[in-house]
Amino acid sequence: MRSYDHAMNHDLSLEHRESDLIEEMDRPDCDPVLLFNTYRQFQTLNRLISRWPLIFDALIAPIARRMNHKGRKLSVLDIGCGGGDVCLMMARRAAMQELEITVTGVDPDERAITCARQLNSHHQVQFRHHHSEELVQRGDSYDVVISNHLLHHLQEPELQNLCRNAEHLAEELILFNDIRRSRLGYRLFRSLAPLLFDTSYIVCDGLTSIRRSFTPGELASLLPAEWQVRPLAPGRLMVIRELNQM
Repeated sequence: MRSYDHAMNHDLSLEHRESDLIEEMDRPDCDPVLLFNTYRQFQTLNRLISRWPLIFDALIAPIARRMNHKGRKLSVLDIGCGGGDVCLMMARRAAMQELEITVTGVDPDERAITCARQLNSHHQVQFRHHHSEELVQRGDSYDVVISNHLLHHLQEPELQNLCRNAEHLAEELILFNDIRRSRLGYRLFRSLAPLLFDTSYIVCDGLTSIRRSFTPGELASLLPAEWQVRPLAPGRLMVIRELNQM
């Protein structure tokens, strides 16, 4: 694969973000079987590295309890939901804690929404083929807006536009969870991912994603002062915007 061979055969410095690289799964002519397998295997990948269950318990569940106490369900929007596994995890996590929530996953790639509906259906989760800009134009609002592995796909103006859209859409909290670019993370992923993931684009695109991702300083420099960038192990970045301090 185009970027994979280079990545596997070179120990890159990773000093600079390579934002112009393209992931194989983002190509319109990519193999549909490999694409479906990629979305299917994201559930395992995210379970291993994304830390969404801990994030949900620490930051989202308290808001849900407050909303439920007032007789309201918490509404969550996942922008760029991909195969929908994070949406499903949140719905299941909430059910385990007897919390009432609804989760909406949106993605501009119709292939992702098709896979999400096949792989991660749940009565409290819905998937829509939308861009965040469309939701803003419609006047939609949600208590919590999240994204997972979306930021590194974006050029700087797109990132800033996403943040503006999220501020329009969110009432309480915005959480963007993404990859942190580092040599150690790159080497570990290059060594371990081939042992865990096959028949998909996860290995090649994961290496490309790390090369496209931000360091904490780079990301913080692009965001307004109200947005916080926090390093999160292993090899993660969490972007937080609190909109309601009550």
